[in-house]
Amino acid sequence: MAVGKSVIAPLPSMSIGDDNISWVKSLKYLPSTNVTPKYFKVDTLVLKRKFYAACNAVLSELRDASEPVLLAFIASASY
Repeated sequence: MAVGKSVIAPLPSMSIGDDNISWVKSLKYLPSTNVTPKYFKVDTLVLKRKFYAACNAVLSELRDASEPVLLAFIASASY
């Protein structure tokens, strides 16, 4: 991955031994995806999508719960 204004295009090919290393436009490291335009940027949309999916999965299981139970759950999850 190459980042910065001085990056030339196309980038020269690289290899380690007989294995070629390909250039990529993004790199996933831990939970975030790093996008590589002319500056370093972290794509948080993937993290937001996974967070909302997890919340919706939990809340869908609580759809038949009473209002006090829902309020207690939401209050405990906000800390």
